[in-house]
Amino acid sequence: MKPIVVKDQVRLGPARCLQLALSGMGYRMFRSMVTVSILALAVAFLVHVLCFGLLEQRITVRAWHDLGPLREAGAWVARLTQPDDDAAIFHALVQDRPQRQAEYARFAGADAATMAQGRQDARLLRDFEQYLGNLSDRDRVVLTAGLEALPLLRSMRDAQVYTQFTGRLQSLKLPSPLGSLQKLETLVHQALPRLDALAGRIKAGQARAIAQVHQDFPGQTPLALLAAPPANLEAQLAQAGYAVDPGALKRLAPLAQAELDKMALARMIQSREVRDLLARQLGTPVALVNQAGVLQWLDRASRAQWLVQMVQDKTGEHPLPPDRLLSIAQTFRRQQSLQAAVGDQTFEDGEDAGMPTGTLWLIALSFLVCVVGVANAMLMSVTERFAEIATMKCLGAMDGFVMMMFLFEAMLQGLFGGLAGIVLGLVLALLRAFAEYGLLTLSVMNGFGWLLLAAGGSLVAGVLLAALAAVWPAYVAARLAPMEAMRVE
Repeated sequence: MKPIVVKDQVRLGPARCLQLALSGMGYRMFRSMVTVSILALAVAFLVHVLCFGLLEQRITVRAWHDLGPLREAGAWVARLTQPDDDAAIFHALVQDRPQRQAEYARFAGADAATMAQGRQDARLLRDFEQYLGNLSDRDRVVLTAGLEALPLLRSMRDAQVYTQFTGRLQSLKLPSPLGSLQKLETLVHQALPRLDALAGRIKAGQARAIAQVHQDFPGQTPLALLAAPPANLEAQLAQAGYAVDPGALKRLAPLAQAELDKMALARMIQSREVRDLLARQLGTPVALVNQAGVLQWLDRASRAQWLVQMVQDKTGEHPLPPDRLLSIAQTFRRQQSLQAAVGDQTFEDGEDAGMPTGTLWLIALSFLVCVVGVANAMLMSVTERFAEIATMKCLGAMDGFVMMMFLFEAMLQGLFGGLAGIVLGLVLALLRAFAEYGLLTLSVMNGFGWLLLAAGGSLVAGVLLAALAAVWPAYVAARLAPMEAMRVE
C-alpha cells in the first residue's frame, strides 16, 4: 500500500501574488478594463475639481494683485477730490498700514495715544460688524431692523432703541455682541463717539490738505496731476500731510493717462453722426453705443484707423492716434478680464486667497463620489469571483494568499485607473480654466509642481481607496469554505 505523506503547504510570497494578479487581470481584460474605467472616472472627477479650484484660487489672487496699481490710482484720485468717509477711515484704522495711519494723525493733529485709542475703538466696531455678518439673514434683519452696523450703533445711543435691540437679542436667543452687553454699551456710548470725533478731525484736516493742493496747482484736476505729475508734486503732497511712497506717482502716471485717454475717446463718440456710424459697425442700437463697447470692438489696427479717419471727417477734430487707441483698448480688455476674475472678492495687503466655501464643499463631494465609485468597482470585482476563490482554495491557496492577491490586484487597478484619471482630470481642469479665464491661466502656470502635487495626492487616494474597498469583500471571500463559495452565483 502506497504510504500517505503529509507535507507543509507551499506558501507563495508577495512576488508570486503580484505575478498572479497581473496574469489574472490579463485573462479578465474586459472586466478589468471596466473596473479601471470606473476608477479612472472617479479619480478624474476628483482631480478636475481639485486642480481647477487651485487654478481658480491662484488666478484670483494674481488678478487682484495685478489690479493693485489701478486701485491705487483710483484711491489717489479720490483722496485728492474729497475727504474719506467714516467707513473708510474706520477700516483704515483697523488695518496694519502705518503710513496711512500716520497720515490720518497729521490730518487730525492727534498724538500717538489718541491714534492708539482710535485703533482700539475701531477694532471693537469691526468685531461688532463681524458679529452681524455671522448671523443668518433672518436673524440679522430682525435684529437690526435692516440697518447697517454704523447707523444701528448710532441709533442705539437712544435708550429706547437700545432696549429694543437687547429685547430682540433675548427673543431670538442670540449671544451678546462682543461677548457681553457691557462691551456693547462701551462701544455705543464711549468708543463710537470717540471714533466719530476722530473721524471728524481727520476729514477736516484732509479737506484742508485738498484745498492746499488745489491752491498749489490751480486749474488741474487730480487725474491730470497724476497723469503728468509736476516735479514738485510729491513734495507738495507731503507738505500738505499726505503719505507718498517714493516713486509711486511716476508708477501711476501711465494709468492716469490711460484714464484721460478713455475720457477723450468718450468725447470723440459724442457726435450724433459718429455714433450712427459706430452703431452700424458694432451692430447695436445708437443708444447702446458707449465707451466700453467701442473699446471692446477696437481689437485690430484697421478698426482704429477707420475710427480716427471717421472722427476727423465728421467732426474736424484730431482724435487720438490709432496706435494709442489700440493700446488703450488692449489695456481696457485686460482690466475687464482681471475684474471678472476677481469678482466681488477683496483681500487685505499680503493676504492670500483661500478657496471659496462652495469649492471646498465641491471637493469634498468629489472625494465622496471617488470613494463610492472605487468601492463599488472593487466590490463587484471581488464578489463576482467567489467561485474562482473557492477553486483556488481547493487547490491549496491559503486565506492570506487570497487576501494578498486581491489586494495587489485592487492596487494595480487603482494605479492604472488613477493614472488615466489624472491625465483626464488635468486636461479637463486646464480646458475649463482657459475657457473661463483665457490667457490669465498662463500667468499662473509658472510651474506644474503644485498641480502635479494635487494630482499625485489624488492618485495616492485612488490607490488606497481601491485597496481599502477590496479588503472587506476579499476577507469575506477568503474566509468562505470552498464548497460554500462554489454555491455562490
